[in-house]
Amino acid sequence: MCANDTLSIIRNAEARAASIREGAASASRGLIADATAKSEKKIAESAEKLTASKRDALGKIEEEAERRIREECLDASFEAQKLSNRASKHMSAAVRYICREITEKCQ
Repeated sequence: MCANDTLSIIRNAEARAASIREGAASASRGLIADATAKSEKKIAESAEKLTASKRDALGKIEEEAERRIREECLDASFEAQKLSNRASKHMSAAVRYICREITEKCQ
């Protein structure tokens, strides 16, 4: 084989290697761009799921707080009614006592 043929084969191989290298680099850039886009999409989806999860948790906490408030209001109302009934039972005696005290001071 002559030197020109050898040089031609080497040049062809170098050109093919450069072409393969450029194709691989281009494919790598495409894969990186796809992976980046997929990662950003997954991050956004995860953030949305987390936000929705927090909203659900806050909703449950709010429901529980409302339930407890209603229970406390019912308990307070019951206690107030009990105290009112007890006060009503002793009202006439208290009025008589006050009237007697006033009468004694005025005499």
